[in-house]
Amino acid sequence: MRFMKGLFCVLLLGSIACAQDAQSTSQPAQNATSPSDAQSAKPAPSGPPVDEAKVTGGVFQSAYFKFSYQLPKDWKALDDKVRMATNKQLQDQETEAARPMPNRRRPATSAAASSNKPVVVPPQHPMENYSLLVASPAGVTSLDSPALPRVNIWAKRRIPPLDHIEDPAMFMTAMRYAKVIVKPQHVTFDGHDFVRADIETPTGDYRTQFVTIVGDYLIGFEFHSSSEKEGVPGADSMKTIKFQ
Repeated sequence: MRFMKGLFCVLLLGSIACAQDAQSTSQPAQNATSPSDAQSAKPAPSGPPVDEAKVTGGVFQSAYFKFSYQLPKDWKALDDKVRMATNKQLQDQETEAARPMPNRRRPATSAAASSNKPVVVPPQHPMENYSLLVASPAGVTSLDSPALPRVNIWAKRRIPPLDHIEDPAMFMTAMRYAKVIVKPQHVTFDGHDFVRADIETPTGDYRTQFVTIVGDYLIGFEFHSSSEKEGVPGADSMKTIKFQ
């Protein structure tokens, strides 16, 4: 699960960095959000889970986000039961990590002790991150597969007013020692706006990323390969995306 944990850490750091810059203005926007807005991305009891998806005849279909995508020829996807089980495990870990700590009282010698009020830890909320697909020509057995080339499709619940469509590309291209091949730029597929960026990682791998927004989520397509040439089929496959 190194890939997913690494991805979630990058997205979390991005959100934290943006939060620091927008601290003075974010509170009014958050206060203006109604409880119903905060839950709008949750699937209805009778609806599909966020990460429910399947690949049939080389075509990926997301039941929740309602789009399809044609994998490059002969690429094989990770078993959906394995993928969804790993998503649940990671979500449980995030929930546990975000669980508020018990209230603690300050030492009697502190100024606040005279009021006899406990120190309340601000509530935290786990991030909602999901793997929707991992696939490669030889197939994969886990979300952490290092197989090249491969594609990872992920979904991340946005945290208003942060998580703009450009943020993942900006953070990826700011990676230390990464060589930027394609600067962040807007492209369109099936009428939807995406932001693309390409880098050569410090280890020499090539990465192409496309990110869009669907509802309350960022949706990312990441293609990993050993060279720019090997990554071309993956990037070209983005033209097959169809939104319902």
